Amino acid sequence: MPDTRRCPACGSGFETDTASSTPVACPHCGAPLAISVTADQACTSNKPLTLSYAPRGKRPRDILGVVIIAAIITITVLFVCPFLKITRPHRHPMSTRLRCAANLNNIGTALAMYACDHDNAFPPDLQTLVTEGYLESDRLVCPSAGTANYIYMPGQNWNDAPENVLVYEPTANHDNVFANVLFVDMHVDSVTPTQLKTILAPAGNGVTTTPAQ
Repeated sequence: MPDTRRCPACGSGFETDTASSTPVACPHCGAPLAISVTADQACTSNKPLTLSYAPRGKRPRDILGVVIIAAIITITVLFVCPFLKITRPHRHPMSTRLRCAANLNNIGTALAMYACDHDNAFPPDLQTLVTEGYLESDRLVCPSAGTANYIYMPGQNWNDAPENVLVYEPTANHDNVFANVLFVDMHVDSVTPTQLKTILAPAGNGVTTTPAQ
């Protein structure tokens, strides 16, 4: 079936056969012309209509950019990390302070249990708590000092003033900055060296201290 075409290059008109699938060229200037197929022709054709997609080309510039950014981040992390590394001290001040206070809390619990079994009287020394199974021996060791140097105030019982000191530690255990103190009412507090001297001064606390065994 003839079809009138016009060459886009030279503008001259001519007739072509639309049934032919071979490319045609302008008879006047020789410019190649594409075959146009209408929807009706595609539907009535015996040949299947296929669609093809050209593969998307790679983007070397984008890939190169990603590689460069990843390399910069890696180098930056490797350079900065050594400066961010924090060396943890062998004895952290806060951790040893809390562990020492926990020791005194455990000693207080053991003293309370002993008093309940002995008519409200506290033991003659802290080693008695260990001997009679009320306390583990490692609870008598201050984590900062590494030795059993808690100081016990013997001769007291549940009926004594709650603000009386029952067990305390030398301030030297914590670089003379503070000391943990266990009171008769079984609460533990951290005090300065000056405060420690003040609370040990009243007559009610005038009992001779003896180091924990």
